[in-house]
Amino acid sequence: MSPQARDILARAQQAQAIPQSTGMYFPKLKVAPKDDKDNNILSGEFYTEKRVPKEGSDNEFINKRQSIGRQPPVVILDQRYWYKYYVKASGMVAQTNEFRSFDEMIYLKSMQDNRYVLETALPYPQFKEYKEAHYYDSVEKKSKLSFRVIFYVLYDGEIYRMDTNKSSLVGIPEGQKDVDFKNPQPLSFKHYQKNLMSSEYLVYFTTKCKLASKEVLGDVPWHYVQFEAIERLEGEELNEAANAWQKQEDLLTMQFEAQFRQLIDASDGVIEADTVDVSFDDGDGDDDIDVF
Repeated sequence: MSPQARDILARAQQAQAIPQSTGMYFPKLKVAPKDDKDNNILSGEFYTEKRVPKEGSDNEFINKRQSIGRQPPVVILDQRYWYKYYVKASGMVAQTNEFRSFDEMIYLKSMQDNRYVLETALPYPQFKEYKEAHYYDSVEKKSKLSFRVIFYVLYDGEIYRMDTNKSSLVGIPEGQKDVDFKNPQPLSFKHYQKNLMSSEYLVYFTTKCKLASKEVLGDVPWHYVQFEAIERLEGEELNEAANAWQKQEDLLTMQFEAQFRQLIDASDGVIEADTVDVSFDDGDGDDDIDVF
């Protein structure tokens, strides 16, 4: 391991809870909820999605999707949480920053009069009460703010953002329809986490991981992600992973400064909507699955 990688590893083990934005600008890694014949992607396969210039245009972009198979090998760089309230007709209505643990400050921005406003900033326990008071859908009997589990992964030399739900975190026991947080299932992320050495609890990038998808049948079938450790990284592979972690960490901190910090520092606490990406749609078909 190079001295630089060793230094990054030490800092990763001691990572502090620095507020960070959502990594919407990273290319995405997803599971196909159904067959995508236009892009030759089968249901349950993983695929990458990148924004690329539209052929013959300098200012138009399209989402390019490419299958990477059912069990792609990746390096998990980081795992985080965030909340979002997304409506297809109007885009991202509200969202929080990303956070690693439930004792951090949560920053919530929402769209008001076609611009984002810093609606509140609260420690997680108080934020949980706030969202129940202000974002509960009495008709659907669930929160409008959907709890999401985020992974940053290194695949084929590039960093991707993988937006998943609670089922990827703990799995679903056989014969049940929902998760049991007290009983993480084999191949769930919590089970994967537990099997890592205790000194590497927050340092995932020392291990190569194989992803898989598990289908859940219902009126609208959907998939969640499973995780299996393959091997420990060494030499150049470990150096590459350590440098990718540092890049991801720096970019997310910079985005927080550009997005939420503007709202915090602004005298009126608002930011024009056209300065922020509001077009994000994970397209995984499970926005209706809430967590807390």
